Amino acid sequence: MDGFRVVTLYLSLCAFLNILGISNAVCDILDWNNWSQCDATCGGGSRFRKKNINCNTNWIPFTLENCLKKCNITDKEWKTNGVEHELCKPNCHNGTYNYIKQRCTCSIEFSGNCCEKDNDGCKYNLCLYGHCIDRENDFYCECHAFFEGKRCSEMKIWAIALVSAAALALLMLTCVFLFCIKKYGKENRQTIEPQRNRHIAKLTTKPRARPLY
Repeated sequence: MDGFRVVTLYLSLCAFLNILGISNAVCDILDWNNWSQCDATCGGGSRFRKKNINCNTNWIPFTLENCLKKCNITDKEWKTNGVEHELCKPNCHNGTYNYIKQRCTCSIEFSGNCCEKDNDGCKYNLCLYGHCIDRENDFYCECHAFFEGKRCSEMKIWAIALVSAAALALLMLTCVFLFCIKKYGKENRQTIEPQRNRHIAKLTTKPRARPLY
């Protein structure tokens, strides 16, 4: 109904300008009007804009439909060339717009159709290696000594170097330990083997025969 009133008002204005002789020619299609408001408060939606047509005020009834008919413009042609639609820019306050699902996808600390509601940021254990402190529309992580970052997920450079050095030292100690075991075992076998051979030799030696008198 509002659209009909706007068209009627515009056609009345055209009629007034026609009387003054400063209007466009009859059946001229004029420039685009401004865009309408989006039909969704957030997360997409669409809007439209229309063109106006200059009509003769003597055409009765003085309506858009009759004007289009008198100008030999079909309803389909008018909707194709006189009306334009487009998607509104997504407005997800604290998230991203999912074009497949046609709705906002909120980050974990927010909810709501427009991701406008603040959740308890500490509810979801967002701090991987630290203590979480909830704040308005945000959260803060007090990280353990070795970690840093928004969610305490990044190890500090000096901590990485320290852990790397400790791992290298452990690897070297393991190698030395294995080397010592191998060397000691080899020397021990070399010591035991001759003793075993001498014992076998004693057992296999025949006793000397006693002389007969």
